[in-house]
Amino acid sequence: MRIFQDSRLSARGLVLSLRDFKLFSDSDTKDFDPEKMKAVIATAEKYLDTPPVTIPLWNYRQYDEQGSVALYSKYYMDRLERLFLLGIAEGYEKKGRFTERLLDFIWATLEMSTWVLPEHTPHIPFHGPSKVPVIAGNKYLHGLELGAIYLGASLALVYRYNKEALDAISPLIGERIEYELTNRIIRPYLNCSFTWEGDMGNRVNNWCPWNISNILLVTALIEPDGYTRERVVEKALRHIDNFVSWYKPDGGCDEGPTYWGAAGGALFDCLEILYDLTAGRVNVYSHPLVKAMGEYIVKMNICGTRFVNFADSAGSSNPDGEQLRRYGERCGSDILVAFGGVMAAHNRPGIHFRHPYRSLKNLLSPIRRAEDVRPLAARSVYFPDLKVMVERESEDPSRGMFLAMKGGTNGESHNHNDVGSFIVYYNGEPVLIDVGVGTYTRRTFSPQRYEIWSMQSRYHNLPMFDNVGQMQGGAYTSRDEKYDADSHSFTAELAGAYTADTGVLSLVRTAGLSEGKVTVEDVIKLDRDRDIDFCFMTNRPPVLRKEGEISLPMDRVLIYDPAVLEYAVDEVDPEDLNSVANWGCEILWRIRLHTHSDGGSFKFSII
Repeated sequence: MRIFQDSRLSARGLVLSLRDFKLFSDSDTKDFDPEKMKAVIATAEKYLDTPPVTIPLWNYRQYDEQGSVALYSKYYMDRLERLFLLGIAEGYEKKGRFTERLLDFIWATLEMSTWVLPEHTPHIPFHGPSKVPVIAGNKYLHGLELGAIYLGASLALVYRYNKEALDAISPLIGERIEYELTNRIIRPYLNCSFTWEGDMGNRVNNWCPWNISNILLVTALIEPDGYTRERVVEKALRHIDNFVSWYKPDGGCDEGPTYWGAAGGALFDCLEILYDLTAGRVNVYSHPLVKAMGEYIVKMNICGTRFVNFADSAGSSNPDGEQLRRYGERCGSDILVAFGGVMAAHNRPGIHFRHPYRSLKNLLSPIRRAEDVRPLAARSVYFPDLKVMVERESEDPSRGMFLAMKGGTNGESHNHNDVGSFIVYYNGEPVLIDVGVGTYTRRTFSPQRYEIWSMQSRYHNLPMFDNVGQMQGGAYTSRDEKYDADSHSFTAELAGAYTADTGVLSLVRTAGLSEGKVTVEDVIKLDRDRDIDFCFMTNRPPVLRKEGEISLPMDRVLIYDPAVLEYAVDEVDPEDLNSVANWGCEILWRIRLHTHSDGGSFKFSII
């Protein structure tokens, strides 16, 4: 499915000139919200006495030497934040209070040998064996990756709002900004090919719309040549179509809700900028896939900032509420509009430095109070293409039991080996969890990824056989998936997610929620007697109340058959999992219910 191709839309003859282009062309207001700006001004004032810190090359090289992104990223992101906030603060006040310090950060940005993050150096054209910043100039094109592009977009936006003040100091400042943005962003995009664009038929992930949204913003704000503006937009339409072509009609994002802001959310950024760039003539908000991709995020919400966190998603996320509200209004989704109001009350003032267009638009929207909004929670949801079921006991997300289960493959983007896993919450709080993902390192996206414990099925709510779990790769999948709306249950054959040497001939799992009780049944057939351990992950120490009953968080109880299964529990060191922030604990626990057999029917209840 390709939304622009399907709609037979082209940008030829539709792109506004730089002089005619206006940001937020059909917004109700183009003025900053004074209440939100109080927080921006207060933070920017703290930066007035701190000039940019010089970043040693040693920090850049630590990714290559040690696989660490933190040493460079800390300074890089700090510069980006200060550049953006100082620029927005001065653009709002226009009193000259922040101009000199802003200029220091602009100049430091312009003088950087590369804007490319060290972990993304393969995206530098003509990249050699030594991972050091490339030389600026005509001979070497700068790489196009997330960091370089969102830094460039932030600089372009800051320039747009402070051009008059900068020109008063020297018009050469603006000339230099335009030169660097043209040569580091626009020319590489037009003249080079990058894997994240998807033009080679390869699968693309959130990098594509995220990068395109920021490239479009740079082009809209600084490119004076009409032909170049049109070329960028035409190429962007093709690349956005490359991205959405990997989505199915249910709009499900296999990268997980944490990545929605950079996937479906970034797609919406693209659509809004394209709308502005063409005076509303490039408009695909009514396309059914656009609506489905937006509603995915509200359907995967558990309660508040808690989301179903399969794959690399975190246990808690904070999507931009104002963007969600606009998304819902554009595509005609009441549940998305209502959910946007809920999330807007959680994320004031809603600044995301790596999504500058979205951040600025948020600052133009008045603060929404939690008491003024009411969530609309769907009781039963099934994504037939993504193979994910979501069930809840009550329309009020803060009350009752919640269950989510997934099928699918172990070849998803940001994959964990978790086909058939499930999570349980009660009153919006975790009971049985998906532990999430740790701090990203070079190892996270290397052939050693599945040596990391949190990627393994043995640390998900799944069975293992002779201490062996599922295997990674697109060939390892569920099959025969069936969602039963009447019984609010999901059934899938999971044998295909395990390798042949585990001896799993059949593993049919059914999970359902009815009358406040979660039930899980595994019907297993093995090639011979093996050790079987049913694993359940939780964020509070479980207690064996009596044989067959285990106390879980939120006063829930896991019921099992003690005549068949033997109870054991393991403490799990989270290892950079940010477990305190996500789960409120420094240790996680794995319940193991053990038996030695060739299979049978094993039933569990959470009440």
